[in-house]
Amino acid sequence: MTSWGVRIPTFAQAAGAQVTFNGMIGFSKARNKEAMEIPKIPLEALAAGMPAVLLDTPVAHESCGNAALYVQKGDVTAAAAALTTLLFDEDARRPLRAAAGTALARFDWARAARETLVLLEEAS
Repeated sequence: MTSWGVRIPTFAQAAGAQVTFNGMIGFSKARNKEAMEIPKIPLEALAAGMPAVLLDTPVAHESCGNAALYVQKGDVTAAAAALTTLLFDEDARRPLRAAAGTALARFDWARAARETLVLLEEAS
Protein backbone atom coordinates (compact mmCIF):
# COMPACT_ATOMS: atom_id res chain seq x y z
CA MET A 1 0.00 0.00 0.00
CA THR A 2 1.35 3.44 -0.89
CA SER A 3 1.50 6.41 1.47
CA TRP A 4 -1.73 7.67 -0.16
CA GLY A 5 -3.49 4.45 0.81
CA VAL A 6 -3.44 3.08 -2.73
CA ARG A 7 -3.25 -0.70 -3.10
CA ILE A 8 -1.64 -2.02 -6.24
CA PRO A 9 -2.35 -5.76 -6.43
CA THR A 10 -0.08 -7.97 -8.44
CA PHE A 11 -1.36 -9.36 -11.71
CA ALA A 12 -1.73 -12.78 -10.07
CA GLN A 13 -3.90 -11.32 -7.31
CA ALA A 14 -6.06 -9.42 -9.79
CA ALA A 15 -6.37 -12.37 -12.17
CA GLY A 16 -7.38 -14.64 -9.32
CA ALA A 17 -9.82 -12.10 -7.89
CA GLN A 18 -8.07 -12.42 -4.55
CA VAL A 19 -8.01 -8.65 -4.08
CA THR A 20 -9.40 -7.57 -0.73
CA PHE A 21 -11.72 -4.61 -1.16
CA ASN A 22 -12.19 -3.84 2.54
CA GLY A 23 -11.53 -0.19 3.29
CA MET A 24 -11.00 0.75 -0.33
CA ILE A 25 -12.72 3.81 -1.85
CA GLY A 26 -12.62 2.78 -5.49
CA PHE A 27 -11.21 0.45 -8.09
CA SER A 28 -9.38 1.05 -11.36
CA LYS A 29 -8.68 -1.32 -14.19
CA ALA A 30 -7.51 0.09 -17.47
CA ARG A 31 -5.75 -2.47 -19.57
CA ASN A 32 -6.28 -3.71 -23.10
CA LYS A 33 -7.24 -7.29 -22.22
CA GLU A 34 -10.41 -5.92 -20.64
CA ALA A 35 -11.89 -5.38 -24.10
CA MET A 36 -12.06 -9.15 -24.60
CA GLU A 37 -13.43 -10.33 -21.26
CA ILE A 38 -16.28 -9.73 -18.87
CA PRO A 39 -14.72 -7.47 -16.25
CA LYS A 40 -15.21 -9.85 -13.32
CA ILE A 41 -13.08 -7.93 -10.84
CA PRO A 42 -14.74 -4.55 -11.53
CA LEU A 43 -18.11 -6.22 -10.94
CA GLU A 44 -16.82 -7.60 -7.65
CA ALA A 45 -15.65 -4.10 -6.75
CA LEU A 46 -19.13 -2.72 -7.52
CA ALA A 47 -20.65 -5.45 -5.36
CA ALA A 48 -18.35 -4.33 -2.54
CA GLY A 49 -19.68 -0.77 -2.88
CA MET A 50 -16.77 0.66 -4.82
CA PRO A 51 -17.21 2.57 -8.05
CA ALA A 52 -14.56 2.02 -10.70
CA VAL A 53 -12.43 3.80 -13.26
CA LEU A 54 -12.28 1.60 -16.35
CA LEU A 55 -10.95 1.65 -19.86
CA ASP A 56 -13.65 2.96 -22.18
CA THR A 57 -14.67 -0.24 -23.99
CA PRO A 58 -18.04 -1.61 -25.07
CA VAL A 59 -17.65 -4.58 -22.69
CA ALA A 60 -16.94 -2.30 -19.72
CA HIS A 61 -19.96 -0.11 -20.52
CA GLU A 62 -22.20 -3.13 -21.02
CA SER A 63 -21.04 -4.71 -17.76
CA CYS A 64 -20.78 -1.73 -15.43
CA GLY A 65 -23.05 0.86 -17.03
CA ASN A 66 -23.30 4.10 -15.08
CA ALA A 67 -21.51 2.64 -12.04
CA ALA A 68 -18.06 3.55 -13.37
CA LEU A 69 -16.04 6.40 -14.79
CA TYR A 70 -14.50 5.65 -18.18
CA VAL A 71 -11.25 6.81 -19.77
CA GLN A 72 -9.88 6.41 -23.27
CA LYS A 73 -6.82 4.21 -23.77
CA GLY A 74 -3.67 6.30 -23.46
CA ASP A 75 -5.36 9.40 -22.03
CA VAL A 76 -3.24 9.79 -18.92
CA THR A 77 -4.73 13.21 -18.10
CA ALA A 78 -8.28 11.84 -18.12
CA ALA A 79 -7.22 8.81 -16.09
CA ALA A 80 -5.59 11.04 -13.47
CA ALA A 81 -8.69 13.24 -13.34
CA ALA A 82 -11.01 10.23 -12.99
CA LEU A 83 -8.88 8.70 -10.25
CA THR A 84 -8.73 12.03 -8.43
CA THR A 85 -12.51 12.27 -8.64
CA LEU A 86 -12.91 8.74 -7.36
CA LEU A 87 -10.56 9.30 -4.45
CA PHE A 88 -11.59 12.75 -3.29
CA ASP A 89 -15.14 13.52 -4.45
CA GLU A 90 -17.81 11.75 -2.40
CA ASP A 91 -20.56 13.60 -4.32
CA ALA A 92 -19.26 12.03 -7.54
CA ARG A 93 -18.94 8.54 -5.99
CA ARG A 94 -22.50 8.53 -4.62
CA PRO A 95 -24.36 8.22 -7.99
CA LEU A 96 -21.80 5.68 -9.20
CA ARG A 97 -22.51 3.52 -6.15
CA ALA A 98 -26.25 3.96 -6.65
CA ALA A 99 -25.96 2.72 -10.24
CA ALA A 100 -24.11 -0.44 -9.18
CA GLY A 101 -27.31 -2.27 -8.28
CA THR A 102 -28.66 -1.89 -11.81
CA ALA A 103 -25.41 -3.12 -13.33
CA LEU A 104 -25.11 -6.07 -10.96
CA ALA A 105 -28.75 -7.15 -11.29
CA ARG A 106 -28.02 -8.40 -14.80
CA PHE A 107 -25.45 -10.88 -13.44
CA ASP A 108 -27.59 -13.25 -11.41
CA TRP A 109 -26.44 -16.89 -11.28
CA ALA A 110 -29.89 -18.30 -10.54
CA ARG A 111 -31.45 -16.43 -13.46
CA ALA A 112 -28.57 -17.45 -15.74
CA ALA A 113 -29.08 -21.10 -14.75
CA ARG A 114 -32.84 -20.93 -15.42
CA GLU A 115 -32.33 -19.26 -18.80
CA THR A 116 -29.63 -21.77 -19.76
CA LEU A 117 -31.88 -24.68 -18.81
CA VAL A 118 -34.71 -23.27 -20.96
CA LEU A 119 -32.34 -22.94 -23.93
CA LEU A 120 -31.03 -26.47 -23.45
CA GLU A 121 -34.54 -27.87 -23.21
CA GLU A 122 -35.58 -26.00 -26.36
CA ALA A 123 -32.50 -27.30 -28.20
CA SER A 124 -33.13 -30.94 -27.26
